[in-house]
Amino acid sequence: MEGGRSIVTNRHVVEGISALYVRNGTGHVRKARVVKMSSDDDLALLEIDKPFPEGAVVPLSDVVQPVAGRAAIVMGYPMIGLLGDEQPALTEGIVAKAAGLANDPNTFQLTSKINKGNSGGPVFDKRGRLLGVAVGKTDSAKVYERTGALVEDMNIGIKGGRILVFLGKKPSPETEPPEMSLEDLYREMLPRSVLIVGQR
Repeated sequence: MEGGRSIVTNRHVVEGISALYVRNGTGHVRKARVVKMSSDDDLALLEIDKPFPEGAVVPLSDVVQPVAGRAAIVMGYPMIGLLGDEQPALTEGIVAKAAGLANDPNTFQLTSKINKGNSGGPVFDKRGRLLGVAVGKTDSAKVYERTGALVEDMNIGIKGGRILVFLGKKPSPETEPPEMSLEDLYREMLPRSVLIVGQR
């Protein structure tokens, strides 16, 4: 985020954690502390001890609302014990619905694959704009138990607009930068995706 020292993630990722550190996708490590947690959304604000090098900041003007049908690219560090933690993984899908489960107006549904460890990671579109923050998978077993229907590939993110509310910022007019290939998007967003570690 703007200023170069702020990181937004999920509240559940950092609750109860001490000695917090973050490492971005280009390998730079910083000590971090929790500055604020939302009581309304699963969001937390971290501050790092010194800014990452250039290219690691998401301008607030690039935080936009998800729109159904828009590409939804998740970057994060899922299942690091199995998949490794040197660089973030990328998964592609779309915004399936601009509202969450039971029409929750603060979240949205996306088809991008999300696994344990993706929580708190950014969800970009192909123009590099931040649509929101990944929260997690729909619990298919629970939904099946309750409804008898099997839900597949439906995951949840917190909307970009809720991030702005959490930060006390107003939305900017949406810009239309050019679309990028996934290869270029990965390279461009690599410094902006962080791995968060600490002790509970």
